[in-house]
Amino acid sequence: MRATPASPSALLSAQFLLTAAVALVAGLLIVVLPAAFGAGAPGNPLGLLLAFVVMTVCLLSIGMVIASVFTRNKVAAAAGTVLFFVLAFLGGLWWPRRTMPGWMQTISDLSPAGAAVGSLQDALSGGWPGWSHLLVMLVWTVLLALLSVRLFRWE
Repeated sequence: MRATPASPSALLSAQFLLTAAVALVAGLLIVVLPAAFGAGAPGNPLGLLLAFVVMTVCLLSIGMVIASVFTRNKVAAAAGTVLFFVLAFLGGLWWPRRTMPGWMQTISDLSPAGAAVGSLQDALSGGWPGWSHLLVMLVWTVLLALLSVRLFRWE
């Protein structure tokens, strides 16, 4: 890989775009196929698409940091697994966000997973994704994308 004339940002961007495209197609299938067979459509499809795109970009930027920091697959997988459980907790997988104490809801709302869940729930219920949720995800995306390019090593 070191012999390639591509810069780290070009390499990470290409990987990022390819993975984002696959995620978008999978996300569309998850929503469109059930709706085609009689399950209800989302309350705000355009809002859901916006929330899903911003969420995908944000969560993929986390993956890019992991890929940039850890040079060994097993170590990267272990770090990704630990981070997955933290983000799943903050997203309300084990403890519903609406029943969390106020301070924990604030932490959840400021995390990428909590903001993603909040924006998706807003759109699924017929509203627009909250701008605060979208802004949190965009800030995380910019910070993590810059960090991944800065930390990337060819080794």
